[in-house]
Amino acid sequence: MSRPALLLIDIQNDYFPGGNWEVHEMEAAAIQAADALKAARAAGAPVIHIRHEASNPAVPFFQIDATTRVAADLGHHVTVLHDACAAKAQSFGSTDVPAPMVHAAIMAALGGTYAEVLTSHEVISRYL
Repeated sequence: MSRPALLLIDIQNDYFPGGNWEVHEMEAAAIQAADALKAARAAGAPVIHIRHEASNPAVPFFQIDATTRVAADLGHHVTVLHDACAAKAQSFGSTDVPAPMVHAAIMAALGGTYAEVLTSHEVISRYL
């Protein structure tokens, strides 16, 4: 069995309240990510921090989606901690999609094919 690693993606100041590109409920997601980080460090699991940078505020916030799909395509078993990530509201044509619905749609799509989608505490109790 391969050893689990924790990837923390884009938990950075720009996405928190007052940042350049606020993400809905980023503070709550960061609390869950911090719990997972503490457990990963205590278990001696590798921790990888990824920070994307973009100069365009219109850039979509789908790094979790893209990273998960690529990792699965490369043959890795992927588990997404759905309560440790967040999304921004989006628009498609004339339809405005609120942030919780964007998050739910991404998690549903990933959970159906690319990843096991669990809470942080489920991951901590199973893997760390």
